[in-house]
Amino acid sequence: MHSIASQLLGKTSVGGHHCNPAAAVLLLLLCRGFLPSAAVCPPCCLCTSDIISCSGCNLSTLPFDLPSYATRLDLSHNLLTALPTNWIPQPFDRLITLVINRNSISKIEVNAFNVTPHVLHLDLSSNQMTALNLSLFTGLKELKELLLFDNRIVQIYPGAFSGLHSLQKLYLSGNRLKAFPLGLYWEPGGPHNLTFLDMSYNRLSKVPVQSLLSLTREGRVYLQENPLICDCALLALLEYWMWKQYRPLVDFKAEYPCRDDSISGLVCSQPDMLDMPLELQTYKEEPGKWLRVPCPGLTSSAEEGQVVFWVTPKAVVNSSTSDPSAHFIVLPNGTLEIRGAVIEDSASYWCCFTCTSPHVGAETAAVAPEGAADEPGFSVQTPERWSQDTGGQTERG
Repeated sequence: MHSIASQLLGKTSVGGHHCNPAAAVLLLLLCRGFLPSAAVCPPCCLCTSDIISCSGCNLSTLPFDLPSYATRLDLSHNLLTALPTNWIPQPFDRLITLVINRNSISKIEVNAFNVTPHVLHLDLSSNQMTALNLSLFTGLKELKELLLFDNRIVQIYPGAFSGLHSLQKLYLSGNRLKAFPLGLYWEPGGPHNLTFLDMSYNRLSKVPVQSLLSLTREGRVYLQENPLICDCALLALLEYWMWKQYRPLVDFKAEYPCRDDSISGLVCSQPDMLDMPLELQTYKEEPGKWLRVPCPGLTSSAEEGQVVFWVTPKAVVNSSTSDPSAHFIVLPNGTLEIRGAVIEDSASYWCCFTCTSPHVGAETAAVAPEGAADEPGFSVQTPERWSQDTGGQTERG
């Protein structure tokens, strides 16, 4: 103690001694047997300058003295069963990546993530979560990537992703979901920039075709290895994706339905349309006027139960709904009506339809591949013909 004190105390210019106030406080603490607080790596954990890994430490609760300086915290392969509001003893204001996969977490309390406000990547995969409740992820306003695959999730309640305004990628693969979570895209307060959704290996039998036609123009939705019922609406969607070389389908096309001989009882092509070469049609009209564009391949009037989808530059519209004030209208016969055309309407358009064919006694679907509108002024291009080989692949003529 004397050697330390001699370094902390100094002589005055008049021969007396004076004490630095800060040094005196430290000296007092040392005399009482206290040491200044320091970040100490807990037993079993590995710590570097900004990474803490407590993976595989058989932890059921977190160490009380867990350092809060980390930008990455790995708690994988432990025995955690819940995340209460006080699951971390102090806020982790620098934390960017939080890994809690391969535990047994079945419950997360509201506001549990208020102590990690700046996390960008959260991995909760391979746990035992069964439902995503309201405001479950409150406090994660900056979160960009959320991994929830390989849980037991059967229900996603409205508002579960409320507040995740920055979320871009969401992995829900390998759960038990039977309904597509459209609320992700439409609910107020939800993600504004979600461009990647993995719903593979769930229990989906139906998907919202019209919504997916719209959503997948700018983002990726993975649906492989679901027990999807192969009807003509789904086939129309898959044909559209294949023509667009949509990566989630192209990369996993063998894991989708409607791609093999198992659909031999389903006829989704009109006999007189097979093997016909693709020819583009261009429609021109002066701005402000109305234009009607027939659905290519739909040669007869719409039948009962038929639904025609038009993929336009701004939205996907169908013949089952009608809004007299809308800019795009699908008439009962499947024709697209553009009311009050503007220059911005000049683009490529797709038509998908499903109907019952009186000739074959089964559902029929057709996909009209898009063309390219490259002329000035208002114009619409649609293909006049399309072709389909026996494997269900659309091809250019």
